[in-house]
Amino acid sequence: MIVVCLFFVLNYHAIGQSSPITFGAISREDLEMQPYAHEKGAEAVVMNDFMSANIIYNDGFKIEIQRHVRIKIFKPSGFDQANIRIDYTRDDDLTDLKAATYNLVNNELVATPVERKQFYKEKTLPYRYATRFAFPQVREGSVIEFSYKEFQDEIREFVPFDFQRSIPVRHVEFWSVIPDIFTYTIKYNGNDKIKRNQSQKNGYFETQSTLLKINVWTGNHLPSLQPEPEMPESREYFPGVRFSLTEVNFPGIRTFEVAPSYKKLTTDILQFGGLGPQLDNRLLFSREVKEITQEKTGKIEQMKAVYDHVCNHVNWNGFEYPVPNEPIRIAYRDKTGNNADINSILINMLRTAGINADPVVLSTRSNGTLNQVVALMGDLDYMICLAEIDGREFLLDATNRFRPMGMLPFRCLNRQGWVLNESRGRWVDLLNNEKKSVRKFYDFMFDAGGKISASVKATYEGYDADYMRELIHNQTIAGLTEEFADSIGSYKISNLEVQNLENIYEPLSITYSLESNSTLISGDNLVFFKPLFGSPGNPWIKDERIYPVDLGCPGYYNITCVYHLPDNLKIEEIPQSIRLILPGSDAIYTYRISNNNNLLTLNEELEMTRTWFEPGEYSVLREFYTQINKKKNEMVVMH
Repeated sequence: MIVVCLFFVLNYHAIGQSSPITFGAISREDLEMQPYAHEKGAEAVVMNDFMSANIIYNDGFKIEIQRHVRIKIFKPSGFDQANIRIDYTRDDDLTDLKAATYNLVNNELVATPVERKQFYKEKTLPYRYATRFAFPQVREGSVIEFSYKEFQDEIREFVPFDFQRSIPVRHVEFWSVIPDIFTYTIKYNGNDKIKRNQSQKNGYFETQSTLLKINVWTGNHLPSLQPEPEMPESREYFPGVRFSLTEVNFPGIRTFEVAPSYKKLTTDILQFGGLGPQLDNRLLFSREVKEITQEKTGKIEQMKAVYDHVCNHVNWNGFEYPVPNEPIRIAYRDKTGNNADINSILINMLRTAGINADPVVLSTRSNGTLNQVVALMGDLDYMICLAEIDGREFLLDATNRFRPMGMLPFRCLNRQGWVLNESRGRWVDLLNNEKKSVRKFYDFMFDAGGKISASVKATYEGYDADYMRELIHNQTIAGLTEEFADSIGSYKISNLEVQNLENIYEPLSITYSLESNSTLISGDNLVFFKPLFGSPGNPWIKDERIYPVDLGCPGYYNITCVYHLPDNLKIEEIPQSIRLILPGSDAIYTYRISNNNNLLTLNEELEMTRTWFEPGEYSVLREFYTQINKKKNEMVVMH
């Protein structure tokens, strides 16, 4: 926290601003509104979203937050808007929470409040809580409303605010009131529908005058957010405001740790729940480690044996934490734990085996990018393991037995993580050799009647193999067959077999047979068919893009099709082979096709090495895929 030494009593009162609407004052016009005129297909609309955030002094500096939200429900698909979650830390106070549902019953307004016992407080992380509740009596046409106050203890990261949602917003209003002794860096993502008004007002800390910096953001009739393909998972790129404290300057106050260091954060985390001593306890799993590694000669073999053991012995419970939730011996005994429990067991066992290993804390893709200047525990939501052998580093996560050693969960591929080591703390890149990779080979036969059959071999590596193995484990071969059937149209699939299902260190191989009636198109004494089978489509349809493209990791796709054409047809024309390259060789596409006595061979290859593109680079990426899509749709002409 910010540490201050006060030489006089502070006496500061926040600027008084309040919600533009009165709780419970629901107009008949709003109750009868159907649909929302500015977006008629909307399932719901945020009628009003008001928040104010003021820095106050009450036994220490705090942020006083007031929130008031009113939503109109139009369709059953909008009922999810009636499930509310309010997040806060263990040091914050949530007060004055009230909520109600409003309906027209026999032409009369009926209010159904959320009872106090219906507000559920739960622990979501060791240092975070959430209050959840669901509105009662929600139906088509309902209006729901809630308001609360929150006193936030942490002022280094001023409360963030998002202007838009997945549903349209009729009116939004956000106030921030900050004494000028505090300097915040403000990151503002906006658009022409959001207006910002800045002003100042004199205030006092006892006899010391100060300026209060007032920002008011307002917006009317904001459209719903439209998702874009491969957009970042976190909300930090949505229209909104985020603050980071960079300086405190007030006469008579000595301030430090305005921007706490990651070195200090390292000490705090390793002391939390005795994590550091647990990781260093070589006696905790000494017997198990000896049994696991006794027949392994090299350190990498020993690391792999420990990794495989932890993956198979302790099941991930689905919760993501930056620190263990309980003593790691308990998680090992119970054979279940969160990611930090599991990876802390891994770190301890590797150290016991004589392998250097440290925790790495990070923010997952959905949680947003880390601020590498200001170290805040609340920004972290995941822990993995960094192992080092003979100068070579390995990032490990033992939460999934279908994922081989050295491949992180896709959710962790989010720029950089911080190594928790008090003498060697540093940033590490979270993308190593992770990839997506699919290779497919089709051998097609045409009979004289135009019936088509094919034998297929598909090979999956990286995250594609991980996904397929989990799919087969959870849904059996029948589920895999059904998924394939959804992607191959009129073809009938049979004889499906899987190789290397359990051997996660080898590519996953799947073979099957296809059969279909002819897909040949006839006209003007010519016969046409599209030779490229099973190739992914073009995701980049829109002319413009709002958000960055975030592919997460490199990708490789290769498809080869061999067509044994019937003797009664002769090839008149085939597409031309091409090679397309993005600037900097960020992506390379190759299309090669040849004909040899009615044996048609086609190979398509796409390799994407770059994973992030800013919106301003979208036009080049889109044109690249547009050219690919044109090539995919070209026909072979026969007579």
